[in-house]
Amino acid sequence: MAFVVTAIPAFLLTKMIGKHLENLYIMGAALLIGGVVMWIVDELNSASEAAGLGATGTRIHTWLWRT
Repeated sequence: MAFVVTAIPAFLLTKMIGKHLENLYIMGAALLIGGVVMWIVDELNSASEAAGLGATGTRIHTWLWRT
């Protein structure tokens, strides 16, 4: 499913991707926007992470087992 969702737009936008692939402004903007999105997601889940394993009503439903 993930392959289809990413492959179809990539195939349709091949020429535009190739044209702008080495543009430093686009790469910088993508890194900045990606970092902000990761920061926001981390902040949204920080209370659930602090609650820990076994807490009820949290946004996180899977946890890594640490041994």
